Amino acid sequence: MKSLVIGIVLVGSLGMGCGQKRTPAPKNETAAAAESSLEIPLLQGDGETLDMDSLRGQIVLLDFCATWSAPSRMGVKDLNELQSELADSGLKVLGLCVDDGERDSVSDLVAGLGADYSVGWADPTVQEWFGGVRPIPTRILLDREGNEVDRFEGAVPIEKLKAALMRLLDSAVSPQS
Repeated sequence: MKSLVIGIVLVGSLGMGCGQKRTPAPKNETAAAAESSLEIPLLQGDGETLDMDSLRGQIVLLDFCATWSAPSRMGVKDLNELQSELADSGLKVLGLCVDDGERDSVSDLVAGLGADYSVGWADPTVQEWFGGVRPIPTRILLDREGNEVDRFEGAVPIEKLKAALMRLLDSAVSPQS
């Protein structure tokens, strides 16, 4: 009987998280200071990487995507438009592809999507850095200090993304030139 109760509690606990927003666990300041910055291998170019610290001072929209995901593929045009329209206001769009496979084949697939923004490879380490990523696409909005301020899971209308970006851009102090 005791094992049945434990099983019911465990199953109930697992089900309670469904549909809830996932955010990373708070990092201990000492541990965070000891951590190195996150380096993301870019799928465009010749083996270049992007250091997430280099994006400080910009509003960043991370797009965790996959070449096999119809909503991800359809969202590229909208993200291109956001990047073009809001880049001068300090927006940086960064695609993070979760595809498995060889780098060259994934790079070719990504190139076929027509993204006008950088696309990196989001291996499990990159995904966990941002608190885990499910479903695809997942879009995460970071403020100028690199803090997560919003998360959009699944297919989200571009108007909703743009409204969140505009609120953040309007409330943020423009970076000094």
